[in-house]
Amino acid sequence: MFDRKLLLGGAFSAAFLIAGCASTPEQPRTVDAGWPDWYQVYDADEQYFYGFGEGHSSRLNMATQQARLAAQTELAQAVDARVQALAQEGAQQSLDDPQVRGVFESAQRSLVDTSLSDAQPDQVHRVRQDDGSVRVFIRMRMPRNEADRIGRSVIDEMDRQLGAR
Repeated sequence: MFDRKLLLGGAFSAAFLIAGCASTPEQPRTVDAGWPDWYQVYDADEQYFYGFGEGHSSRLNMATQQARLAAQTELAQAVDARVQALAQEGAQQSLDDPQVRGVFESAQRSLVDTSLSDAQPDQVHRVRQDDGSVRVFIRMRMPRNEADRIGRSVIDEMDRQLGAR
């Protein structure tokens, strides 16, 4: 009888020990836990081009600056693609010519950079992380008709520069 009590007591102790070890540890927060619903949603929008950016830092202004720069870069890529498509359709010269390509890229870079420097975020979301740092999400947008205006300006500048040669 004594052996049976000892055996049952040992079995219960082992069960409690195993149950204690098997408990799941606290899971760290996933990266997307603080993502806003609008972040990186690329709907087919007929009115705007979008750029999304995320920044992470212990300082709010640094995280905001990182997110803004990333959003501007992504927006610039979308606008650049549109401007290039317009130039291929409407330019008097072929973009396959290296000289024409160089003039096009110079005019494109100048006009797109100038336009994007004035672009403002239309959505901003800040999340304080468990470690005290800040994660910032930014969405910037540019009207498609503004991109079309830039495209026409690039073509005009390209034609002007190449016509003067």
